[in-house]
Amino acid sequence: MGYSVRLVPDYGQRWPLWFDGDILDSFSDAPLSEHLKQQIVAWADTFIAGYHEETGWADPEVGAQFRKDGELLREEILHELGDGSTVSFDDWM
Repeated sequence: MGYSVRLVPDYGQRWPLWFDGDILDSFSDAPLSEHLKQQIVAWADTFIAGYHEETGWADPEVGAQFRKDGELLREEILHELGDGSTVSFDDWM
């Protein structure tokens, strides 16, 4: 049995993964490698630092890279979770 996961950044949320419709209380609960967890947190920190809800990205290049990195993270998450899992990605753009 796999997971249904959403990768979605949000304001003030350093852990942007929803597993089976629920956000986990702690990223330590996620069935992912520690390295990937740290990449996900760093990615979320980029969103928190650079995206404004009314004006978007302060630097469009950072926003473009954020999207590319999110797509790569989606693939890495899917690879680690294995067969039967799905991972969707929404970057607010």
